Amino acid sequence: LITVAMMLFINVKVTGLILSGLFISLLLYHRMTYKEFGGVTGDTAGYLLVNSECYMIAMIAIAILLPGVI
Repeated sequence: LITVAMMLFINVKVTGLILSGLFISLLLYHRMTYKEFGGVTGDTAGYLLVNSECYMIAMIAIAILLPGVI
């Protein structure tokens, strides 16, 4: 929470993009794990960690490419 608060202090738009990427990743993860595995396992939790980091990096790249965000 402290990190998110500091990110909001620095740039609200980029923080919103990053958190939206995290939320999208979480929704896709939830759907996939319950559809294919019937629930969460340790391996799928590791998948969530790596996948959410990739989504957040992608949102940072989008923020850099969009004019007026940064």
